[in-house]
Amino acid sequence: MRGIILALSLVIVEPNFSSKTTYIYKYEGVILTGLPEKDLARGGLKIICKVQISSMGQKIHLLKIISPQIQEYSGIWPKAPFRPAQKLTRRLTADLNKPVKFEYNRGRVGNIYAPADLPENILNIYRGILNILQISIKKTQNIYDLQEMGVEGICHTSYLIQEDKKAGQITITKSKDLNNCQEKASKTMGIPFTQFCESCQLKGKNLRSFSTYTYTMQTKQGGAEIVEVNSHETHQFTPFNEFDGGVLMEARQHLIFLDSTSQSLPTTSYHMENRGTLTYQFSNELLQMPVHLFKTSNNDTQIIEILENLVQNNQEKAHSDAPSKFLQLIQLLRSATYQSIQTIWKKKAPRPEYRRWILDTLPSVGTIEALTFVKTKIEEGALTQFEAAHILLFMLHSITPDCHGVDNATVLLYSPYIQRTAFLRRITLLAYGSLVKKYCGTIQVCAEETLQPLHKLLVEASSKSNEDDIVLALKAIGNAGHPASIKRIQKFLPGFGTGAAALPTRIQREAIMALRNIAALQPRKVEEITIQLFMNPKNHPEIRMMAFVVLFETKPSMASVAIITDSLIKETNLHVASFTYSFMKALVETSLPDLHSVATACNIAIKRLSPKCDQLSYRHSKALHFDTFKDKLLAGLEADFYLINNGASILPTSALAKFKVYGLGGTAGFLEVGIQAEGLHEAIQKSSSPERKQPQSDKSQRIMKRLSGWKSLPTTKPLGVAYIKLFGQEVAFVELNKNDIQEALKLFNNPVKKDALLMKLKKQLQQGLTTQWSKPLLATEVRHIVATGIGLPMDLSLHYSILTAVSVNAKAQFAPNPSSNVTAAKLLNSTIQLNVQVTPSVVKDITAILGINTQLIQTGVEMQVKTRTIIPLDFTAKVNLKDKNINFETSPLQQEDYLFSISGFCRLWVSKKHIARFYTRHEASNKRKPVEHKVCVESSTFGFEVCYQIKAKNTAFIRDSPLHKTIGENLFVSILYLVAKTPPVKKIQIEIEAGEQAGAKVIRSIRKDNTKQSDDSEDIELRGKMSLLNLRKLRNSKEQIQSSFLRDSMSPIFVVLAQAIMSDNKKMGYQTTAYVDRMAAHPAMQLFVDELEGEGKWRACVEAEMPNEHRAMGVLKWGKDCKDYMIVAKASTGQYEYHPAMLFKLQWDRVPHFLKHASEIVAEHLPGVAFMLGFSERHQKSPSHHLSVTAAATSPRTIDLFIKTPKVTLILSIRRAIVIPVALPVDVKSPSLQQSGFHILRELPFMILAKDECTVRENKFTPFTENSFEYKMPGDCPHILTQDCTSELKFIIMIKLTVASLNLKYSMPSGDLRLFINGTEMPITRLPLPKSITIDMDNDRVIIEAAELGLEKLYFDGKRIKVLASWMTGRTCGLCGYGDLKTRNEYNLPNGQSTKDVVKFAHSWLLAGERCSDACKLQKKIVKLEKQIKLHGQESNCFSVEPVLHCRPGCSPIKTVPVSVGFHCLPAGTFANLDQKNEDLQDVIEAHTACSCASECTKADI
Repeated sequence: MRGIILALSLVIVEPNFSSKTTYIYKYEGVILTGLPEKDLARGGLKIICKVQISSMGQKIHLLKIISPQIQEYSGIWPKAPFRPAQKLTRRLTADLNKPVKFEYNRGRVGNIYAPADLPENILNIYRGILNILQISIKKTQNIYDLQEMGVEGICHTSYLIQEDKKAGQITITKSKDLNNCQEKASKTMGIPFTQFCESCQLKGKNLRSFSTYTYTMQTKQGGAEIVEVNSHETHQFTPFNEFDGGVLMEARQHLIFLDSTSQSLPTTSYHMENRGTLTYQFSNELLQMPVHLFKTSNNDTQIIEILENLVQNNQEKAHSDAPSKFLQLIQLLRSATYQSIQTIWKKKAPRPEYRRWILDTLPSVGTIEALTFVKTKIEEGALTQFEAAHILLFMLHSITPDCHGVDNATVLLYSPYIQRTAFLRRITLLAYGSLVKKYCGTIQVCAEETLQPLHKLLVEASSKSNEDDIVLALKAIGNAGHPASIKRIQKFLPGFGTGAAALPTRIQREAIMALRNIAALQPRKVEEITIQLFMNPKNHPEIRMMAFVVLFETKPSMASVAIITDSLIKETNLHVASFTYSFMKALVETSLPDLHSVATACNIAIKRLSPKCDQLSYRHSKALHFDTFKDKLLAGLEADFYLINNGASILPTSALAKFKVYGLGGTAGFLEVGIQAEGLHEAIQKSSSPERKQPQSDKSQRIMKRLSGWKSLPTTKPLGVAYIKLFGQEVAFVELNKNDIQEALKLFNNPVKKDALLMKLKKQLQQGLTTQWSKPLLATEVRHIVATGIGLPMDLSLHYSILTAVSVNAKAQFAPNPSSNVTAAKLLNSTIQLNVQVTPSVVKDITAILGINTQLIQTGVEMQVKTRTIIPLDFTAKVNLKDKNINFETSPLQQEDYLFSISGFCRLWVSKKHIARFYTRHEASNKRKPVEHKVCVESSTFGFEVCYQIKAKNTAFIRDSPLHKTIGENLFVSILYLVAKTPPVKKIQIEIEAGEQAGAKVIRSIRKDNTKQSDDSEDIELRGKMSLLNLRKLRNSKEQIQSSFLRDSMSPIFVVLAQAIMSDNKKMGYQTTAYVDRMAAHPAMQLFVDELEGEGKWRACVEAEMPNEHRAMGVLKWGKDCKDYMIVAKASTGQYEYHPAMLFKLQWDRVPHFLKHASEIVAEHLPGVAFMLGFSERHQKSPSHHLSVTAAATSPRTIDLFIKTPKVTLILSIRRAIVIPVALPVDVKSPSLQQSGFHILRELPFMILAKDECTVRENKFTPFTENSFEYKMPGDCPHILTQDCTSELKFIIMIKLTVASLNLKYSMPSGDLRLFINGTEMPITRLPLPKSITIDMDNDRVIIEAAELGLEKLYFDGKRIKVLASWMTGRTCGLCGYGDLKTRNEYNLPNGQSTKDVVKFAHSWLLAGERCSDACKLQKKIVKLEKQIKLHGQESNCFSVEPVLHCRPGCSPIKTVPVSVGFHCLPAGTFANLDQKNEDLQDVIEAHTACSCASECTKADI
């Protein structure tokens, strides 16, 4: 087969400028900002001028701007005209008239030369003109793509070239994807710790930018001349999905050839310097805040004026303009010199209110001058330690991350004052790590010198074994998050560093946490490290779980998840299994785009793992994950909770909560809080109990020596740690060690110091407390600046500023007034009267701007949201806790108060001119009318009403999208209005009486109502597969809610009087009385609310009763004599398809109109919401005024829901059941659960708080984890049932089997306490018991309690023993096990090794006889394997590596059991010490369990 090939030869000439010709062009550049729709407002600028270009030889050309004019646009597009900006034109003309030189070769612009005094922002306008001359021509192609340099950077560019040979013209179309740039001319500040989320932008982008150019060139001999150029650049931004519209910034340029002359331009007299290439160069854009349009004169007077304004206007409450003034102060201080800041400090710092404002503002300034000033004041000692800590904490996180900032921070780090103060050193080191991360993120290669202070600290701390400094260095290195630190971190990870396995768990944990920020840069390297840590079962469980957390932050591959799954199938540690399983299962339901691949892998893994892992209790370690992501908003939220437990209690030993936000194409972990508590309970017990300081007894030590190779567990170092991270950076942490706890307990237990503090507080309150406090904060400053083709920067910014102010006046009186020996008891027995005036207020400003922002040119779109909250409180409170009486009194409202307001507006601005509206004033359509709603709730009794008012005047009439609803003016306000009343209200009182005198406070007696509400209970049945099985009908009259009043037989449990006292002393208001009968067979409660004034008939009645354990009922009635409206609620328990279920029913007869309207709205939207949640829908007839909800527990983690409304039935069944975060603490299949009914609610706290127990009955042993085993104890040989397994040996419990029953022996450090049940009984009263131990008799059962020693309770009746675990759980050992809910520790030997052989395990805890006269005739000895073994080709003799039970010499075995034993083999005829020898093989031999001894003991054996 032959093909036909068509070759097209295309030769295109490149543009150039003749060396003897001057070209004159007309240039016009326009930039506009606004919404893309017509007839809406836009703002912008236009630059008009003539451009002269002439050649100066050697491919150097001169460009000069002639007659520049700048025009402003602010009006409705496209109807409004451009208007001359004469002032701006005059200011810029001098600089624009200065010529520049540029290199131009084959259509490409090279270096640019300009006078040294030409401002960079003016030169960028020249770059915008030269940018349209940039053409990259490939002579042999007419369609091609390449990366081309331009003002915006080096971006992906596409070309299409067309040639008209007849006309001699070439048309070139060029388009640029400004979202796809190798090197983009942009700057970003305020989000250094935000990670780009590529998958979040698949369904839409928040910022989309592109540009197109059209060139017309005329071919001439030797080349081509540019005749005309048109360019159009578009930047569209939306905080939501782009399909809902966005704010538009577009730049248009037009260059057209006018004329050419043969005369060259005269040689310029300016000295030209190389000013770089065509790419936009940044100067001071980041210093120019786009929020406020004011002139920064760098004048000390202007700074002082704003400072005085802030201090004077924000004393009693926060002024609405305070956040904007605060931003102005920041802007002025950013341009201030060190001397200016020093001058202002000298003038104003002596006054505390000014000093506080200066110190609160400087951290947000973030300049080198501000940091130098702070460093100087700290070294001079001019700041208190609290002031220094506060300012360092914020300043080092806001300083500009450049080489100057790092150098100054390093000097501050090594400051002697900082080094001497521990917590300042800690704050500075953590902040330095964060600064390093920001700095290294802005450069290609981060120098080793930058990380050297952190690495040096780690090395020095390690060499000195300084645990605290090692942890501090690892935390700071973790903040820095640089890959160069990986090898140094690995030295502290088990399996990577020599001796790292022996390091404290605390250090290993911090080393793993230090990898988290590095994972964002090198995820595969961190994945490799953490998966090895997780897979190693020898590592501490907490280390493995934290490694798993870091591993999943790297978003592991499916292969890695498969490896983890395989290891979990064989996992023996239930904490690790529970933690990993719960986290992977939670990830399966994720909606976050960047977790979809991980969720898919986890879904496969969960199907392979046993569902039993899902049913592990809340006392096992758990990981919880919640998230949501909305495509319409391109935003989401993620929350993770990690609870690491040791099984000792429901409270975790380590808890971590982190929250991550998704939006604007990025993701940031904005908050993380962690708490670790190890040994705190034990430390508190030790500090509060002097008996705990007793040394170990010789008896305890002798017992331990009888256990083969016994090794104590390492004593936990008491430690409490709490830390907080913001955006992945640890900003502070607090540690509590043993000494801190002891000092706190000493203070708490010292009555003299406590009474002195109370006396000081009492005196201060009696004298009166007056304070005014204000706190400004620049919470967020985010800016993204991008160069535009016209040479002006597009600034996208977000500022969030807050001012909180509180003024307090408080005074107290005491009756009686304890003048001396003030104690807490005396104060509580006094009547305390507090006169309080407090006004908390908060003002928040959120401002977002998209526009052009330079020192001379400002135009764009501004969106601002302002919230203001003021809650004035003025009251007198009388409190008598002894009589359970509280009385509040306040004055009536004097004038209207704005409690809360939130206002939002969006406007356009050009220079200092603003456009308040985005749309035309001629709004004929009804859709464009403002939306106004006002709802008021009046309380005429108390003389006020609360109104909620909403006003909306926005562009939602164009498109119903989130963005268009925010464009315009929106207002929500909550106002407290005064209601005129005759006679007027004099004061308002609220009195609460809950003591014995509550009945005497009843003003209006309760009118009896003989109406009864019967319970017409009915069976509920849902057709098809789902049916509710026979919930009992209540037929007995006792199972109806009785309306007889409890008032007739008892006093109220509390009375609340809320009344307004008029000027004529008449009282109006409401009385609330509550009665509860807990002792009756059917618990009941009644609550009544009555009007007090006149013959008022309005009442509200609430009655509730539980007729039996399966049913509860309640009735709410209100209106005239409680007869106008009524709602009845019923709850029942039963079964649904053999699952425990609960039915909740709501029925009503008459309800107010607003409730009816609200229910109609809910009913309208309920089906749609239910469908989104996974419910199926069924239409069937149902009573019109009934609502029922059935919940069935189909498993410990899933609940089926059935909702039946008057119009529709909604079903959420097992296919899409609701998954609850943790397993229910009950057995859902247990018949006793369904019989318990509502009584289960009372038992629930005890189920959650229930402690593990170990029981022994005959030959059945049930350890703490309920993993029972059968074992027959050798007679008369004691075993360790359970003991303190640490070196302190606080208690030892031994048992042995005698002929009649079990025998118990309890040993403690102070001596030996013996209790014989079947021998000589010693009366309990004669036992020498310490205070920490109590022994009681309950019938034939002995109960021993020693909670302070770690033993909660022990029950013993001679045949059955039950031990309840205490805070020592996890640190005990013996036949009861560790009790830390880890199956691999169930069969741990005294030497710390583990075995699966029950007999071997039990024998290891047997105390063999020491002498011939002992009742136990067994001993432990190394035995030789009877058979010959050939090992490695040699005949060998094998000996057990651990002792085996054998009868004593002179005794013969009468009973034996097989036991699996490890052996170490030696060549035949050789001998060696067998201690700590490796195991070569395992074999089963016979261990002796009973002996017959015929001979008498000799004196030597006794």
